[in-house]
Amino acid sequence: MKQYLQSTILLFAFLAITCNLQADHIIGGELTYRYIGDSTGINNHYQITQVLYATDRFTNFPMGNSLSMCIRSSCFPNQTVTLQAASGFNTPGRIVNTNNCSNSGNQNFPIFIMVYQANVVLLGRCSDYHFQVLAQCCRVDENNVTNISNYGSSTNIQNLFIAFLNNTLANNDSPTFDSTPQTMLCAGQKVNIFQNVTESNGDSLDIRFSNVKSLGSVCMDASNAVNSVFASGFEVDKPFNTTGNAAIPINQNTGNISFEAGPVIGLYVFSVTVDEYRLHPSGNFQYKIGSVSRELMLNFVDCTDPAIVPNFLRQSLPGNFAHFNTAIFTNYRAFMMGYTPKDSIVFAASPTGYAYPMRNVLYDCQDSLITLFLRQQIINNTADASQFFVVGPDTQVTLSQRLYFSQNEFSDTVYLKLSQPLRFNGQHFIVILKDSLNPMLTVCGSEFVDTMVYSLQASNCPDNLSVSSEITPQFRPTISPNPAEHTVSIFNPSSGRLQFEIYDLQGRRYRTGEIEARSKTTCQIAELTSGVYVIVFQDEHGRRLTQKILRQ
Repeated sequence: MKQYLQSTILLFAFLAITCNLQADHIIGGELTYRYIGDSTGINNHYQITQVLYATDRFTNFPMGNSLSMCIRSSCFPNQTVTLQAASGFNTPGRIVNTNNCSNSGNQNFPIFIMVYQANVVLLGRCSDYHFQVLAQCCRVDENNVTNISNYGSSTNIQNLFIAFLNNTLANNDSPTFDSTPQTMLCAGQKVNIFQNVTESNGDSLDIRFSNVKSLGSVCMDASNAVNSVFASGFEVDKPFNTTGNAAIPINQNTGNISFEAGPVIGLYVFSVTVDEYRLHPSGNFQYKIGSVSRELMLNFVDCTDPAIVPNFLRQSLPGNFAHFNTAIFTNYRAFMMGYTPKDSIVFAASPTGYAYPMRNVLYDCQDSLITLFLRQQIINNTADASQFFVVGPDTQVTLSQRLYFSQNEFSDTVYLKLSQPLRFNGQHFIVILKDSLNPMLTVCGSEFVDTMVYSLQASNCPDNLSVSSEITPQFRPTISPNPAEHTVSIFNPSSGRLQFEIYDLQGRRYRTGEIEARSKTTCQIAELTSGVYVIVFQDEHGRRLTQKILRQ
């Protein structure tokens, strides 16, 4: 019997070890909090959120549906809280579309996300609350990590997450990380690592690289946490291999990181800490009110694929930000400078004369905004809409008035507001010109090409916006010569006065004028640089028509 029990114990021990070896590897996460007492009416009431990222590339055992958190302070006894899986999240976690920069199958690095939450009432005011979570086993073995010699502890390789709160003078919402991490990047190329840190209290932020830490147990004093030890050639402020061993800057407003990656492939672990400072009521100094960190593992690979071409996806927005048009146009034809498919049946309609197969964007004529879902996150985008305009099937150009941005889980969303609704059903083209002073960059490091043109299908255009019998060729002004070098003559054949404005393709206005009924005017264009310009006409009834001028 004794021998049987010993064998049984050894069997269960072996199974336990096997289960640990088969667990998903936790590759990072972040722990944040927000004050909810204003809505619940309960003092010191906070919602705690733990996000975990894991990969099953090496093993396959899902993350659990709960985590244990300890709340420590010098003022009160420890509190132990169970964080439960948030609504919509269940083991093994939700797959993350990370839009990896390399599409090579043998470099697959699937990422799962789990979100855990709990509401907790703190025991009172204190200057040093620490919310502490030890994730389920385990980090990727340090022997497989390029920039880490060891995690600082040979007995505990669980990810440690700590958030700090000083609520002695005020309640606080911690900073948050609003970008889902990009986990696969290209060695030897420019990379952009997004954190998109946001802060809702108007506090000052200090964002910095920090050490990955280990702790023996979840309720140990955070001051006993052990720093990881970097491998030779790496340090806290330089956790990645860089071209020429260059330093790695970190944006103090967003935590975003851009640098030229060196050639060394492998897994890299790093941490970013955001310290939050608030002006003291005395007005004499700032004090630290909060702090959060994000730990991540990134996979730098040898990218043999061509640079990813940024592209936009589907859907329109009918004025109301909360409502999305559910009809998705699935024709995969759109247009871009630089490629001419021989089988393009609409090639002649392309305003650039070049076509590129991509998804179309659907637009309802009654919508006030066009919604563009960008598959790759972008940085350094212009604050206005000067890079975007729409060309109609009659070559009418509709200028864009404004861009709105919002971060979603996988990408950037751009809301494009036009200067007027589109007039015609059918195929239009969204034209995007890169601004050399403020280029758009993808997360994979590549810049947008100079000119991109995407297909836009307009539908449900009301009759009063469509071409009617009143908008006839007799209304259409004539421009000659076109192309022109010094001057152009514009003839108004209609029975009413026309106003006109001349723009470049980035929406900058250069000329305005009026033409009397059945009259001609001459416009000087010699000082304009060579290129395509847009002239927008408007009659006395408010109807608009747009034509192009080519300055030689």
